[in-house]
Amino acid sequence: MSQMAELRSLVQRDTICIMAEQTKIMLSRLREIGWSLWDPIGLKGVGDGEWQDGGKCADEYDGYLLQVVGRLRRGERTAEVVAYLEKTETGHIGLNPNATTHSRAEATVAAIANYLSTLPEGPLKVRNGSRLCKNSDAA
Repeated sequence: MSQMAELRSLVQRDTICIMAEQTKIMLSRLREIGWSLWDPIGLKGVGDGEWQDGGKCADEYDGYLLQVVGRLRRGERTAEVVAYLEKTETGHIGLNPNATTHSRAEATVAAIANYLSTLPEGPLKVRNGSRLCKNSDAA
């Protein structure tokens, strides 16, 4: 085996090992936080458990919650992440601000930060139950 081929083999093997050791973040835990503390649309109160994992609405807030994870893991200030959720609710989703907008966003960010503090530093993979879903940009 040539020196170059051996080097490529080592790099590939090391890359696979590093990828295999990435921390798994549970999407179900993020959903639990988002649905219990944030839920700006109020879908939890509508329907028969459609917001729970496996339900039609379960993934409604996934993108926003994963953005919170990424922002916190990159070291963005908590106030900026709270502002992101507020802007998401009042801008992107299009709801009017109300008396609970800030406190719900703040509680959601605090709970996600608390969850992340239990995980090792480094890149994250997102797990939905027992199957791998997608990469998080939280590195």
